[in-house]
Amino acid sequence: MLDEFWVNPAPTVLRDLNEVWTYSAQVDGRLFSLPGGDVHAILGTELREEYVSFPESRGGAVWGAIPQRDITSVFAETKVPLISAKQGIPLLNQLELGLAARVEDYSDVGGATTPRYSVAWRPAKAVLVRASFGEGFLVPQLYRTAQITSFTTIAWSALASSGADPARGNTVNPGSVTVTGGGNPGLKPQKSEHTTYGIVGDVPKVKGLSVSADWFDNKYTDGFGSIGTITDRVLYAPQTITRGPNLPTDQAGWAGPITAYDGRAVNIASSRAVGYNVGLRYRRTTDWGSISFTSSGEKFLRDEQRVVPSSPLTATINKRYRPMRVTTSLFWSRDAWDAGLTHLYGGEYWADTTNATLAPSRFTDATSRWDVAVGYDFANRSDMGGGKGASWWRRALHNTKWRATIINVFDKEPPLDVRGFVSSSVIDPRLRRYVLDLTLRF
Repeated sequence: MLDEFWVNPAPTVLRDLNEVWTYSAQVDGRLFSLPGGDVHAILGTELREEYVSFPESRGGAVWGAIPQRDITSVFAETKVPLISAKQGIPLLNQLELGLAARVEDYSDVGGATTPRYSVAWRPAKAVLVRASFGEGFLVPQLYRTAQITSFTTIAWSALASSGADPARGNTVNPGSVTVTGGGNPGLKPQKSEHTTYGIVGDVPKVKGLSVSADWFDNKYTDGFGSIGTITDRVLYAPQTITRGPNLPTDQAGWAGPITAYDGRAVNIASSRAVGYNVGLRYRRTTDWGSISFTSSGEKFLRDEQRVVPSSPLTATINKRYRPMRVTTSLFWSRDAWDAGLTHLYGGEYWADTTNATLAPSRFTDATSRWDVAVGYDFANRSDMGGGKGASWWRRALHNTKWRATIINVFDKEPPLDVRGFVSSSVIDPRLRRYVLDLTLRF
């Protein structure tokens, strides 16, 4: 990724080189049968290696070499059909439980086990009611923890829009301030809880068309963020501030002027996002294959955070701080082939500046990305028997499925907000990626 943004009066250019190697394997199959149907399960393991370097950097502080991170994980998932339509129970056309768990171990921050539970109920064939609860564990990106420390001196007049100092009569501090930037090795992993409730209904007289609506409530602890205003920093994170001696002109009771503060990323004590997601799906089978079209978008109703445990919970923020997100996909399959195209759109959102002189507050640009995938299932070929007498390559490919995916086909870069932070909700900073999957059925 190559972008220019202002961190001091001269532009800084950083070329981020991210390398990720992932090795995974999984098996799936039927475990046993219940009156409601067969119980299937998936068991898998994954090893991931992450490397980040910053060659060809110029201007500002040059980031040093960032250590390697190794992640090992084991995961399992099962669906348990308790009741099905064939049992003929009124208002219980289907009742299914879902159980999943993932165990991860990180070479630098330890590990965690994250479970997920779900239930699906069909009172009638055309209506599905669903709910789920899951936990999450997210480690800070390497650049957030290992970037070398930098110090930038900025005039307070350029930071006036970020808020006045309540410990000095709500006035703007005089002179200049030294801001500490770079990585924060003390960042802890983010933990989360996710709850959803939803309903899916088939549209009458339009075969293959269904609509859905889901409500979500996401709670986060120790999320990654920054303290945007001096007012919040003084009230809720005074430990990040260094003050000098009082000035002769200071009023009685005033604290000394702020001479430095630590502007690196911090763990937000807690935050919560509540909203809903609406979607549409259309499936149709034709002589030239099966087609599936889906589109969904989400809207936030509540978004709040507590910067530190002692600070009050903030009120719902203005919707302009939350970008609209829409995901649309089109997939086709015929015999052994399948292919798909996915488009992700993230709308513009507002970002407050910390340096009004160099760059005023503004909207961060909307962005989008395209993904493509193609797969081939040898098990769906009539001439791919793996029995006795078959050629070696037929036996090797029998019951295998191959899939190739290109993420971010056009290698589009994520936009930067006014503070120089990457907007990664749609475009991953790793830019274009290639994924090759091999599935072997037993």
